[in-house]
Amino acid sequence: MADIERQLLRGQPGDEDDHERRRAAENGDDVESGDDVESGDDVESGDDTGVKGVLADYHHSRREQLRRREQPPAAEDRAPTAENQAPTAEGHRAPPAGSGSDGSSDIDDMLGDSEWFFDEYRARRMAEQGLGALKDATPEEYVDIVERHAGTGACVAVVLVGDGSASQRLERYVGEAAAGYPQAVFLRVQARACGFADAHVVPALLVYRHGELKHNLMRVVDEFADPRCFERRDVARLLGRVLLQ
Repeated sequence: MADIERQLLRGQPGDEDDHERRRAAENGDDVESGDDVESGDDVESGDDTGVKGVLADYHHSRREQLRRREQPPAAEDRAPTAENQAPTAEGHRAPPAGSGSDGSSDIDDMLGDSEWFFDEYRARRMAEQGLGALKDATPEEYVDIVERHAGTGACVAVVLVGDGSASQRLERYVGEAAAGYPQAVFLRVQARACGFADAHVVPALLVYRHGELKHNLMRVVDEFADPRCFERRDVARLLGRVLLQ
């Protein structure tokens, strides 16, 4: 630091020194040589302008740096640690962003999604097995399914259909009502493929339980008050009677 002071004082005179020398020369006074400049302590105590000001600022900055280095950090400047952080009570944790004050909105959404997924999965599995859904089958598949469910207690409802409007109407209403019977198997089989060539006996409904034929309803539309214009509720009522007995 002495070299810095010496360079500043001897090699780089300030504006005040030049002004003093010019004034002394005009008045005939002796001018001090550069070697008689005050020591570092005098420089610090002088005016805070020119070279003296630079040195004063330098010394002040050094003292501030040393003081900050020796002073312990303030409490508010300390980085939070596990020890000085107050644990959050289990019952007072903040709810996730975007939820209600108690987080119930997110919970309801998750429960709603899980219920929807479960319903979709159950419907798909039931459709794969023919449970609770109307599924097309060949005569061979129809016989195999009846035998396979003989030991399960599940009902197997076989709808024999033809090309007429009554068959189309019946199979549509049976398909809509099938979801209400998740333990029953519903099969749609072409009557002609089973040997029913007489169009007057179709549509027909056959119901099996434990491998045995329980209901054999040929020309099932005769069960309705209006065989030509029967409604969905008529079919639902008929299924409730033959499947739940």
